[in-house]
Amino acid sequence: MVAPYLLRVALVAIAKYFQWHFRNTLVAGELTVEVSLKVLKQLELCNAEDEREFDYAQGSEKGPGRWGELKKEWTACKNGEMQSPIDMSNQRVEIIRNSRKLEKDYKPCNATVKNRGHDIM
Repeated sequence: MVAPYLLRVALVAIAKYFQWHFRNTLVAGELTVEVSLKVLKQLELCNAEDEREFDYAQGSEKGPGRWGELKKEWTACKNGEMQSPIDMSNQRVEIIRNSRKLEKDYKPCNATVKNRGHDIM
């Protein structure tokens, strides 16, 4: 995928070409705006594609079997000692029978929720 920086450079080059070629005519201004908007729309789409760092599909390029290779911070996923989704085996979970009641203290606030397909952010 082309880096967003390179796409911005291309946008500037295209705009300068139209300015040079048509020399301040109304057509050049309209074409420059139209091309600029199309390139900016592509930049927006590129950013959306980058959002998915991993997925849950077995055998996928970004699936659970490859999580430990996707980012340096995720190497613990590779050796099976730590992973996500959380591995709650009986040997690793401590059940506390006499725990006190969970106290909730929520305050209303505004939020924007985005469904990214594998989680909600």
